[in-house]
Amino acid sequence: MRAEARVGSPLSLHVRSIICNLGYDLIELVGRVASELRTPVAIGLGSNLGDRESRILEAIRALRASLDGIRVSPIFETDPVHVEEQPAFLNACCIGATSLTARQLLSTFHDLERSLGRKSDGVRFGPRVIDVDLLLFGDRTIDEKDLVVPHPRMRERAFVMQPLSRIAGDWIVPSSRGFPAETVREIAERLGVEGVRLTRTVSEAAFRPERSCCD
Repeated sequence: MRAEARVGSPLSLHVRSIICNLGYDLIELVGRVASELRTPVAIGLGSNLGDRESRILEAIRALRASLDGIRVSPIFETDPVHVEEQPAFLNACCIGATSLTARQLLSTFHDLERSLGRKSDGVRFGPRVIDVDLLLFGDRTIDEKDLVVPHPRMRERAFVMQPLSRIAGDWIVPSSRGFPAETVREIAERLGVEGVRLTRTVSEAAFRPERSCCD
């Protein structure tokens, strides 16, 4: 005689329990795989034209579309380098994880800069509405014509390393271009804080997308 799994019977409840457990296991597996496919990244931001802080916060809001688990450093005011006859900069860094490739992320940054008003014909190291730089892409080293990771000048810039050390001090900057691997904190301590002044911390609410009254 064939046993039937009547609704509410012990056999039916057991089958439903197995199905539910399989579903939870599958969801957990998919989540782990998706997490492993994401790459931790560090990004530098700067502005010295117009409403500098608003531009940086706008850029961070936009980056949430490409990054998970985003964290933002305090904002620092920094003296300009290379081209000194220009306004002081505001600089910050953020970290997160992305499923994009380094080149896709770079393209996203360029689109974001244009959308916020940056012109492509500006003076190198000169004034800018917004600057968005890829600093670190996991433990990868990339050395191509228009894409170099770790960022080739981050090790010599206190205005990058001081903000980044506040949120990713233990991250490793991989060896590249003759430089040994070091932690972000080690580089920041070596560079010091000359020309770099803490302005204020940034709460998550400051860069959270604005909600409409009907959300």
